[in-house]
Amino acid sequence: MTEIRFLNIDLDLEYDTNINLLVDELGESCTIMRSEIIEGIHHASFETGELEIENIIQEYANIVERLSPSARKLWIGCTKKSFNFGFESGTKPKNFHASLSGNAVSSIFKLGGGIDFTIYPHTNKQ
Repeated sequence: MTEIRFLNIDLDLEYDTNINLLVDELGESCTIMRSEIIEGIHHASFETGELEIENIIQEYANIVERLSPSARKLWIGCTKKSFNFGFESGTKPKNFHASLSGNAVSSIFKLGGGIDFTIYPHTNKQ
């Protein structure tokens, strides 16, 4: 039996022009998971080193607050700012619960972000 579990929160950004300055500044504090241009849209994804939901959101908020004015302008102009919650599916427990406090929701809102959920199938890692 495999357990359902929270994995991480990726920060996914999209912009219709180059956001290398923003990617570079976010990359000073986050792991850059991807940064590529597809059909004229710059897609970038990041992860923090935090493990708990509330701490991850707070870390992203702190990082964005420290952006330079030029990078902050790019942040504001992003057409997508998604906080993507990743979970691995499984067969137990009977139900799984993860929560997000009002403060965390407020932080995401203040950053102009949305919330996405991704459920990954369990894979046997050998």
